[in-house]
Amino acid sequence: MTDNIKEGLKLYKEKHYDQALYYFDEENPLEHPINAYYMGLSHLCLEHWDETLELLDVVLLKDEDLLRILHCQILKGFVLIQQENWSGAETWLRQVVLEGTDSSQVQSLLGYALFRQGRRVEGLKHLNQALKMDPTNMNVMNSLGYLLAEEGVHLSKALGLVRKAHFSDPENPAYLDSLGWVLYKMNQPVQAQTYLEKALKKKSHPQIQIHLEELHRNLGKSGLIR
Repeated sequence: MTDNIKEGLKLYKEKHYDQALYYFDEENPLEHPINAYYMGLSHLCLEHWDETLELLDVVLLKDEDLLRILHCQILKGFVLIQQENWSGAETWLRQVVLEGTDSSQVQSLLGYALFRQGRRVEGLKHLNQALKMDPTNMNVMNSLGYLLAEEGVHLSKALGLVRKAHFSDPENPAYLDSLGWVLYKMNQPVQAQTYLEKALKKKSHPQIQIHLEELHRNLGKSGLIR
């Protein structure tokens, strides 16, 4: 491992991702797969999706470390979903399963991609399978609870799932958004507003904004908006 990679790794662990990339960029990722891996993770944390995908592909092509390869397979599915490339995510994740890699994370991502393509029953089936594979996975709980609310079914179950996720990490904006959205779907808009507003303060994400705008419209109509 070169001095540049060591310094970049130190900064990465300190969550100084831009600074870490300054050092990582000094080394050719094709020659140093571990460099490509941490460059990809840095871009991932900065939500640079295109750059992340390019570097994940380098790791998958060049690296021989099985754990990094498995991690990058999952991350590629995650990034494709962040790009809203639902069909691309489905194709990739099915390929991963065919190659012998399956996990609650893979099933959860696949379920989400299917749901977003309108194949909602199939998507929820994969998410339920993901939860069976790992009943303690909070991200899976959150995703399943959120999508049940989107579908408008089993709302009590959805609330239980997202509450567990939120309890495990009360400041997580994705969990706050899901809890707020489930409460909104359960006709508890005042409670929902608290969580959605906190989620938006934590992370300015378009989907959270959409949820909050819909809630505000309905609160305004009922005269409850504060």
